[in-house]
Amino acid sequence: DRVRAEAGAAAERVAAEAAEALAAAQEEAVRRRREAEETLESARSEAGRERELAREQSEELLAAARRRVEDAQTEAQRLVEEADARATEMVAAAEQTAQEVRDSVAGLREQAEEEIAGLRSAAEHAAERTRT
Repeated sequence: DRVRAEAGAAAERVAAEAAEALAAAQEEAVRRRREAEETLESARSEAGRERELAREQSEELLAAARRRVEDAQTEAQRLVEEADARATEMVAAAEQTAQEVRDSVAGLREQAEEEIAGLRSAAEHAAERTRT
């Protein structure tokens, strides 16, 4: 009987120790699971913040690029208008020069015709004097 009682007590001690070890292992598993969930939530939050930051930076870069495109378009428009104004001025100057040349040629022609008429008259007058 004594041996059985000791064996029973030993079995109860082993069972109690096993139950304690199991409870401790379960508590440790629950603790580790909680830590893992907290770590996962923290990682998700950090990833969300990084995504938001990346989105904001992307929007800022896109806005800056759009501003540069608008500035370039404005500058191109200004250059086109400036070139158009210069071309208009050059055409007007060329037309004025052409008119001045035409007027000058007409004046020279008129002067030449007058000189020719004067020379004819002088030649006719000289011819008449030589006949008489």
